[in-house]
Amino acid sequence: MGSNFPHFVLTVDSRSRIFKTGALVVLCLLFFAFFSGLTKKNSDPSNIETIRVVMDDNYPPYTFLDKNGNPQGILIDEWRLWEQKTGIKVEISTMKWEKAIQEMKAGKFDVIDTAFMNAERLEYLDFSAPYTDIEVPIYFKNNISGLTDAASLKGFKVGVKKQDYAVSYLRTQGIEEFLEFDSYESIIQAARNHQVLVFVVDKPPAEYFINKYGIQSEFNSSSPLYTGQFHRAVKKGNLTLLNTVESGFKQISSLESNTINVRWLGTRMISPQNSRYLLIGAGFISFCALLLLFSNRILQQRVSDRTRELNALFEAMQDLVLVIDTNGFFLDLPIKSREKIPLLDRKIVGKHVKDLIPDKSGENVLNVIKNVLSTQKPEISEYTVSIDGKTSWFSGVISPLDKKRALLVSRDFTQWKNTQEALIESEHRFHIMFENHDVAMVLISPENNQIVDLNQSAADFYGYTIEQMRKLKLDEIDEFSDWPIQSMTNSFFGEGQTKFVQTLQLSNGETRVVEIHATPVQIKKENLVFCIILDITERKKAEEAVQHKSIELANAYEATLEGWSNALELRERETAGHSKRVVELTLQICRMLGLPEHELTHIQRGALLHDIGKMGIPDNILLKPGPLSSDEWVIMRQHPLYAYQLLSRIPFLQPALDIPYAHHERWDGSGYPRGLKGEEIPLSARIFAVVDVWDALISDRPYRPAWAKNAAFNYLKENSGKLFDPQIVAAFEKIYQDQENSSSFK
Repeated sequence: MGSNFPHFVLTVDSRSRIFKTGALVVLCLLFFAFFSGLTKKNSDPSNIETIRVVMDDNYPPYTFLDKNGNPQGILIDEWRLWEQKTGIKVEISTMKWEKAIQEMKAGKFDVIDTAFMNAERLEYLDFSAPYTDIEVPIYFKNNISGLTDAASLKGFKVGVKKQDYAVSYLRTQGIEEFLEFDSYESIIQAARNHQVLVFVVDKPPAEYFINKYGIQSEFNSSSPLYTGQFHRAVKKGNLTLLNTVESGFKQISSLESNTINVRWLGTRMISPQNSRYLLIGAGFISFCALLLLFSNRILQQRVSDRTRELNALFEAMQDLVLVIDTNGFFLDLPIKSREKIPLLDRKIVGKHVKDLIPDKSGENVLNVIKNVLSTQKPEISEYTVSIDGKTSWFSGVISPLDKKRALLVSRDFTQWKNTQEALIESEHRFHIMFENHDVAMVLISPENNQIVDLNQSAADFYGYTIEQMRKLKLDEIDEFSDWPIQSMTNSFFGEGQTKFVQTLQLSNGETRVVEIHATPVQIKKENLVFCIILDITERKKAEEAVQHKSIELANAYEATLEGWSNALELRERETAGHSKRVVELTLQICRMLGLPEHELTHIQRGALLHDIGKMGIPDNILLKPGPLSSDEWVIMRQHPLYAYQLLSRIPFLQPALDIPYAHHERWDGSGYPRGLKGEEIPLSARIFAVVDVWDALISDRPYRPAWAKNAAFNYLKENSGKLFDPQIVAAFEKIYQDQENSSSFK
């Protein structure tokens, strides 16, 4: 079939050299095909005999019309090869893109090709995996400057194709003034005629038409605004057809695909003297292939090691970890049974939430699970479970794994709850006793410590009769031998009411703790001290128990926070030790700036949990090896909001919210999620932003090597007053200069 697309021609002087060079190219392609391993089993077409495919009629080199109006291009050849592989007849229609979208939406076609994926199209289409990346720059007249991003397009009327993805993308960036055309070619024709000065067009057809109409010297282009991806798509819910389409294309080998690409893209000219370099290249490719195989083995080992680390982390956590589906059934138990969590001794996988939590708590947990899976945002829930006739209290964080599964991380806090209730009951009894005066009351003369009067409760408490105690001085009672007698003097009247706690060893060997409220009174012109003595022994025990449990709970919280941080670090495949390093350096800067020590605990927790909101980000976005699309960035930038929604419901962690919520805000207001500017950003978040960027830059990442420290430091300096608080950068500079030669500074 004829082609209007320009070719690069292979030119050589000698037939033998042509043969040798061609043979070598074929061998290389076969070599790649062998290692790509793309030979697949034939897919089951599920009794589909014919499919109707629609695509753009003017998107060279992928699809465009020849001089007779017949469709041609890379995709036309690939669909014809798909037809041979599957035995299913393909009826291809090409038309203006706006019409193609409308007719696909109306159900007139089974498959649409050359489609970018966005939120609007996801409502009525299911998309295949992407099969090629498409860069989309800004093109502008060469007498215009400063067009570098979407924001710089404000004030210009931008040329776009109707129903193109670029329209929806630019609208999300606040651009609303467009000149719309039926095709990319008509945009370039308008540019040639000076009817449009700025346009946004996919790079492959743009460069073809710009060269075709000879205006390449009149227009410049920016770096890509974004990189989109071509998909094939079917009507929403028709997954059988989608699977058939994808499995058919998987049958096309790498060699066959390369042959099609060479036909439409051509090959670069190769001189005979360069043929020896091909041999060197082939040898290098062989070496790289072996290296890839070796690297794959190493990667598998690392994955295995990471899995063991994650399992060890779960083992160390004192929490119950469960996977639950949207209907409330327990699917998995990632950690082994422990005696500390009685629920784990039971067979719970396969059971329903209400089997374990049959009362109203179970219904509440089920509602929380459904809400989490619906909103894809983590929530906190408390519930009770009856174990062996006793009520146990649990508190858990429920976060989404995907659209149908949630992860429950739960902790038993029954003992703490019981202690708290005992303390409340003790306080209640104390108030009743005080209101009914069921306490020991003693009237004392401060001049000679003589007991002037007392009530029956006081006499009973100390094992004397009322008459016996009236004859005693205060220091003659063994139980009061170490009372602060010196306070019972006339000077006491100038001090007003006082209160102190005394431990008493009673004559029966029992130890009691009492609280004495002493008030100066004057009766018949005589100065006396009226003492109310409350037995707070049980209350004191309860307070000590609560204090002990509070310390245990605080330690448990700290362990849980560190566990969350480690789990997120493993999930995100973060550089080992990142969380620990940024916490230490953040605290170092805080102390240099003179922040109070009592605030550092909350800052430490916030730094440790700075990315906890990423628990709500799907794996396909969080772990994506390449750049994120604009729609994916919208989702990724929700993680500070997820962190706020999760942590703000935990009173213990509310003071630590500033860093997780605001560490992506920037000094000039260009950050997210709230666009805070300058000192609107909490100080701890401004400190952490500098530390987090520093550690990220000087650490190796899968997509780039670590920066040199001086280069990373220069980046911080260059962006001081732009992205970062100048005061914080200055404090960091002092630390950097003081510790520049220290191997521990990272």
